[in-house]
Amino acid sequence: MAGSGFRVFIIVYLLALFLRFVGYSISYAKKNSGKISSSVFFVLFGIAAPAGLILNAIFLMHLTELLPNQVNKTIIQVFFTITIEFLILYGAMRLARLMMKVPPLSDEDKITSRYICNDGHVVKSRGEALIDNWLHGHDITHEYEGTLSLGSKKAKYDWLLVAHDIVIEYWGMMNSKEYRKRREEKEKLYKKKGTKLISITNSDLEDINKKVRRKLLTFMDENELDKPKRCFNCGQELDDRY
Repeated sequence: MAGSGFRVFIIVYLLALFLRFVGYSISYAKKNSGKISSSVFFVLFGIAAPAGLILNAIFLMHLTELLPNQVNKTIIQVFFTITIEFLILYGAMRLARLMMKVPPLSDEDKITSRYICNDGHVVKSRGEALIDNWLHGHDITHEYEGTLSLGSKKAKYDWLLVAHDIVIEYWGMMNSKEYRKRREEKEKLYKKKGTKLISITNSDLEDINKKVRRKLLTFMDENELDKPKRCFNCGQELDDRY
């Protein structure tokens, strides 16, 4: 390869390497936070990794031309083609884990892990309080923290929408590998027993009125989510004249 052409290729190669590193980091972080599924992550990886291996192979093929002929260039090319991509992926995963580290607890979080909701439920986190208050504000009857029999096994749910037999689970600690494993096992159990399940993550709470509402509409009618107008004095539901 001509000198100027090889220099251009090196620039393109390094740019592609950087983009893969960033892409691996972001997609891995999103997978672990629940923003994308594992299948989507592996599809993205299945596209990026082979392309990276090809670029590594081309780069090393030209680089090993500088080595003496008695050196086994094929072994060197294969070894470093795989090693470079592995190091990119490993470094990206390490960076993603650093990005997902839980920030230090605020003074309020250190003082209490009990939050009293508008309906009197006592929950264990701000995320749970936000969800519970949202359900109460939309007049959706719900039980907090009960046990559901699933055949020979029992599962402790976060909320049960009694009138619709819907279970809501809030997954608020997705930075923990053990927690993610428990979530996967629990969701498989719900699916096996045909339980109507709504899973909520921290990203859903960023726009709870839109995201949680959309998930509830999977099992509920839209008019059931509209909070009825009530009299401020007696609490009686008002009709359309008011």
